[in-house]
Amino acid sequence: MADQRETDAAVARVALSYEACLLAEAAAAAVPAAADELTAARSVLEAINRYVAAVVALARLRGDSWQQIAASVGLPEESVRSVGSPDRDWWRTHLRQDPSEAAADLDDWVSRHVDGASDPTPVSKVLARRATV
Repeated sequence: MADQRETDAAVARVALSYEACLLAEAAAAAVPAAADELTAARSVLEAINRYVAAVVALARLRGDSWQQIAASVGLPEESVRSVGSPDRDWWRTHLRQDPSEAAADLDDWVSRHVDGASDPTPVSKVLARRATV
């Protein structure tokens, strides 16, 4: 059971990385002055909500209590408990079918978007560590 929980947590960490990627892209799309600010704000807010949901899911898999999570994110416990799970059906299917490939896709994203990224496996190393435990 503990091994499965650790594997699930590693996969959830990759899913969290994906939501962070989408959040970064939503925020970047809001930068041009010609952007529709209200539409951009909505996209960023939706991405933030999915990111928070992924963080909460990972924290629960790691064994954090609802009280710990609520205190960490600065929200009432009731609000944290009501956070839905991120809904990215196609990507979640890809992640379940081939977690290593999904993580490698995110490694590529980091190398293209993060200045000075020196680690070639910033996301997939989470799965690699799990495979050696």
